[in-house]
Amino acid sequence: TFHRLPEKLQISLLVFAQRLKESSRNRFTDLLKEQQNAAKMKDDLALQKKLDKEKKQFVTNLYLWEEYKRPRCWKDVATAQEEYNKLSSNAAKMKEVRNQILIRYLGLGWVKAHHPWSKNGREYTHAELFDHLINTVIPLSQTETVPESPPFKLPELPAPAQLGLGQLTHDRVSLENQAIDGGDELIEQGYEERDQNEMKGQGSKFGEWQRTSMPTINATFKNFRIEFLFNVSYDHSHDEESDLVWMSGEVIEIMNAKKNKVKIRWDEKWLTEGEDPESVQV
Repeated sequence: TFHRLPEKLQISLLVFAQRLKESSRNRFTDLLKEQQNAAKMKDDLALQKKLDKEKKQFVTNLYLWEEYKRPRCWKDVATAQEEYNKLSSNAAKMKEVRNQILIRYLGLGWVKAHHPWSKNGREYTHAELFDHLINTVIPLSQTETVPESPPFKLPELPAPAQLGLGQLTHDRVSLENQAIDGGDELIEQGYEERDQNEMKGQGSKFGEWQRTSMPTINATFKNFRIEFLFNVSYDHSHDEESDLVWMSGEVIEIMNAKKNKVKIRWDEKWLTEGEDPESVQV
């Protein structure tokens, strides 16, 4: 069409185009940057949502990871069978067997410990899950490694765009670095969030560490490490407040086995100045 125009009109259009080329190029560059910034903002927001989700999962994993090293965890088949049989209801058995599986699957990251809770609309019974626990999950301790910290999964990023063979875009590299840095930061935040939640009375790591059943009080209970939940009162200028506080100590004397009455020496870190380190508890 251009070549069919009169020569003077062609020259006029070329001169006009020359005058506008710089502003047109700048306008195109500005629009391209605006599009790239919008895309980056969208990716950043999506990444932050994924990181927040993983932080919540990390807090759950943290509780479960700590439970493995505490009395709550059924470390061998004999202990598992004893504790399982002490649970009086089907609901309690289901809850605790699932928890024992999750300690290994989520808390330790042992993928082989996984077992679905249901299949084809039918929920597995606690007996079926217990069978998986003692025959598959507990023996994994012989082949799997206990991690030094709870597993944390960095969110998956979208498939990378490429400028050329093997060359990742700058935004992609930036997003990957942001995910790694954000992951390290969120692990620290996960510990802090767990502690802050407990200060608000939302959850208790000491509570989660306890055995599923009360130990038998007899002569063998002496020197037993114990954790006890106290309701502690504070007097702030005659405005009394109370709080639940876990204290740890050691059983030093069986006062009355039938009444579960024992004397405990409390760990020094829990004591206030001048407080008696020993007390009798039932």
